[in-house]
Amino acid sequence: MLSAPPVYRNSRIRIFILFLNLIFVFLSVVLLSSSCTKSGDAPQAFSVNDGTIDLTQWNPERDGAVPLKGEWKFFWNTLLPANEPLPEDGFILAPPTIWNGLQTVDPRENPEGQKLNGEGYASYAVTIRPPASVAILAIKIPDAGSSMTVIANGETVYTAGRVGTSEDSFTPYYRPGTVDLIVSPGKDIDLRFQVANFVDRHGGIQGEVLVGTPAQIDAVVRRNIVYEMFLFGSILIIGFYHFGLYILRKQDSSPFWFGLFCIDIALRTILMGERLFQTAFPGLPWIVTNRLEFFTGYLSIPLFLTFLYSLYPQEVKLRVVQAFWLIAAAFLAVVSFTHPTFYTESLPYYEVVIVAGIALVVATMGLAARRRRPGAIQALGGILFLGGCVVLDLLRLEQIFTIELFTTLTPLGLFVFILSKSYIISERFSRAYRTAEQLADEMKELNSAYSKFFPEEFLRLLARGNITEIGLGDHRSMEMTVLFSDIRSFTELSESMTPEQNFHFLNSLLGEAGPIIRKHDGFVDKYIGDSIMALFPGSPDHALDAAVEIQAKVRQFNQERIDAGLEPIDVGIGIHFGPMILGTIGENERMQGTVISDAVNLASRIEGLTRAYHSTILITGELLDRLEQRERFHFREIDIVRVKGKKNAVRLIEVLDGFSPAQRELHEKHADAFHRAIESFRSGDFTSAQAQFETILSDDPDDGVARIYSRRCQRLVEKGIPENWEGITELRYK
Repeated sequence: MLSAPPVYRNSRIRIFILFLNLIFVFLSVVLLSSSCTKSGDAPQAFSVNDGTIDLTQWNPERDGAVPLKGEWKFFWNTLLPANEPLPEDGFILAPPTIWNGLQTVDPRENPEGQKLNGEGYASYAVTIRPPASVAILAIKIPDAGSSMTVIANGETVYTAGRVGTSEDSFTPYYRPGTVDLIVSPGKDIDLRFQVANFVDRHGGIQGEVLVGTPAQIDAVVRRNIVYEMFLFGSILIIGFYHFGLYILRKQDSSPFWFGLFCIDIALRTILMGERLFQTAFPGLPWIVTNRLEFFTGYLSIPLFLTFLYSLYPQEVKLRVVQAFWLIAAAFLAVVSFTHPTFYTESLPYYEVVIVAGIALVVATMGLAARRRRPGAIQALGGILFLGGCVVLDLLRLEQIFTIELFTTLTPLGLFVFILSKSYIISERFSRAYRTAEQLADEMKELNSAYSKFFPEEFLRLLARGNITEIGLGDHRSMEMTVLFSDIRSFTELSESMTPEQNFHFLNSLLGEAGPIIRKHDGFVDKYIGDSIMALFPGSPDHALDAAVEIQAKVRQFNQERIDAGLEPIDVGIGIHFGPMILGTIGENERMQGTVISDAVNLASRIEGLTRAYHSTILITGELLDRLEQRERFHFREIDIVRVKGKKNAVRLIEVLDGFSPAQRELHEKHADAFHRAIESFRSGDFTSAQAQFETILSDDPDDGVARIYSRRCQRLVEKGIPENWEGITELRYK
C-alpha cells in the first residue's frame, strides 16, 4: 500500500526546505558553470604533453578558450634566460601549480631529493603550437606567489613585482593580467614563467593559465570583474544600509555588526580574485594589501559571531564571542608586527578557528531554530550555504580541492545569506509594522478613553499629540470664552430621587449638552456635579450659539417631564471672555487639566446671577463687544455689577434668545421702555423708574428683571438714596 507524502503543516518548515533546495540547485549551477565555462568546453585533447600543447586543430569558435593543463616543464632554483635553450635537468609538473611539497632531484644539493617549501625561485615552461587560422593569441595570467615575469619567444611580455634569487633582489606583487601574442605562421610560441617568492607561505603559479583569442580572454576577464564588482557593490550597499538601520534605532546593535561584517567581506572581495583593489591603488606596497587581505579574513568570524550574539543572546554565549575576539586579536597582532614569512604561516592555524566558528554558528542557529526564534529557520539555510562556500574556499586555498572556479565563493555565499536575511528583515519589519499598527490602534483606543476624562482639544491647545506627551506644569496663555451652566435647585430635586435616578437624570441632561458644545467648536473642560464648565477657543459667537441651543433643548426636555407628570427644571448659563492660562496642575502621580483665570471666576459668578435675575443666559459686556455677528442675537443690558474683591464693574447682559419665543417677544416688545426705566433708576429717579417697571410687569408679569428693579425702587424710595450713588449693584458674596 502506498503511503501519502508527509504534510508539512508548519509554513516555516516548508519555507526552510524550499530554501535549502534552492541554494543547493544554485550552488550546483555555480560549480558546474564555473568549471565548464572556464575552459570554454574545450575537449580534453588540448592538453600540455611533455611541455608542449598542440593547438593546430583548435577552432576558437567551436572549442572556446583552452586552459593550459598538463605536463609543464619545471626548473627549480633557475630563472630561465630569455633566448637560451631549455636545460635538460628540468622535470615534469602537472598541472602547473604551487611548488610547496614537491620532491625535486637536484644532485648538486641533495641526491635523495628535497621537499620544497614556499620560499625560493623557479621557472615554468610550455611551448604552444598555434593554429594557422589565428593571428593573435591572448594569454590570461593568474596570480603567482609572489612575483612573476613572463617571457614569450625571448621577449618579456608581463611582470608582477620583480623576480630575484634572494629576498633582497626581488619585489613581491600580486597582479593577474593578460597579454596578446602575435602568431607567426609555422612558428611555435615559447612561454617561460619566472617566479620567485621569499615572503608568502605558497610559492609558484596560483591559478589557471588560459589561452584563447583576445575577445575570448577579454570576455573571461570582464565576466570576473563584473561578477566581483556586483558582489562588492551589493554587499557594500547592504552594509551601509544596515548602518542606516542602526543609526535610526540604536537599541538594536545587530545591524551595526552585520554592516561591519558586510564591509569586511566586500573589501576582501576586491582584494582577491582579479585584485581590483590593487588595480585601483597601484602604488600601495604589497605588504599593505597582503595584510589587509589577512585582516579581513581574520575579522570575519568574530564579527559574524558578534552579529549572531546581538540577534540570539540566549543561544550565543558572550564568553564564547569574547574568546573568538581574543584569538582574532592575537592573530591580527602577528600579522601586524611580524614578517610575512611568519604571519602567512599562521593561516592554516586560523583556518581551524574558522571551521570551529562555522560549526559553532551552525549549532547555534540550529538551537535557535529549534527554539523557534524569529527568523532562525530561514537564517540557518543561508548560514549553511555561506559556511559551505567558506569551507570550499579553504580547501581550494590549501590545494585540497582542485576544481577551478572563476573567483572565490565566500562573497557569493554571503550574498545568498543576505538574500535569506532579507526575508528575515522583511519578516521583522512586517512584524514590527503589525505591532506598530496594533500599538497605534491601542493608542487610539487609549486616547479615545482618556479623551473622555482629558479632552483632545485640551491636548491640541497644548500642542501635544497624545496623552503620554502631557507633563506636569505644561501650560499656555490665550484668550478664550468660558461657559458655565447649572441646574437650579438641583439639591432639592435630587432629594426626591434615588441615587440611580439621580445619575440617570444628570447623564441624560448632560448627555444632551455635551454634543451641542462640541457642535459649536467648544469642549467640556469639566463637570462639577450638575454644572458644566466649557471652553471655546474660537469665536465667542460659538459659545453663545451653544448656550441658546442648550436652552432650546432644556425646553424640549421640560416638555417631556411635564408630559410625564414631573416638575420642569431651570438651567442658568453664564458666559464671559478673557485671558486665561490653560495647563496641568497636581503632582507627578496625579494631575489634571484646568484653566486658571479671573475670567473663569467671573463666568462662574455670572452664571450664579441667573438665579437672582431669573434669567436663562447672562453674558458680560466684554463678551458682547467681542461678538462677530451680534445682530443674530437679541440682548438687553440689565445691570452693572461689581463683584466682591474687584475694582472694576461689569456690564450684565441678558440674552433674550434663551427664553421661549413667546417670552422673548414680550421682552423685545418692552425693550425701549425697559431701557428708559433703567436710565431713570441709575439717575436716582426711583419713583419714575418704579412706575415704568410696573407698567412693563402689567403686560409681562414673568419679566423677573423688571420685578427685581421694582422692588429695589420701592426700597430706595423708602430708605433714600445712598451716599456715593453710582447706579452699580455691589455683590457682597462670591
